[in-house]
Amino acid sequence: MSALARYLAFSRLSAESAVLALLRSQLWPLIVAVLSEVFEGSSRRVPSSEFYEFLDRTLTAVRDAGTEAPGTAQSYVRTWVDAGWMLRRPGTAATGETLEPTQAALVVMDFLDGLQTPRRGLTVSRVETLTR
Repeated sequence: MSALARYLAFSRLSAESAVLALLRSQLWPLIVAVLSEVFEGSSRRVPSSEFYEFLDRTLTAVRDAGTEAPGTAQSYVRTWVDAGWMLRRPGTAATGETLEPTQAALVVMDFLDGLQTPRRGLTVSRVETLTR
């Protein structure tokens, strides 16, 4: 593939990718922090009422720390759903509406986790050292 073809493909990806849109978002640290905290481990779907409560508390803490975050929890969730970073599911009468991260959000969370957590790997020189 030529450089021009790659450039055009990456340009199209830049315009269409929810992953890249999340990483370009001005509030990406807030978004990823909230999603990572709420959806860590096996919790991939939570009642929206719990999510809103958590996000309200987090927004208060973030504002108290000096960051401008002018929206409400509900307005942020609406934006995040519209952007393709969260899914809203209707649920049942007993469970109510639920929220979950999209694949795009999971990719960003994994990517950023990988940047923060050093990965130990075996290199050729390390294997040679170990086998001596």
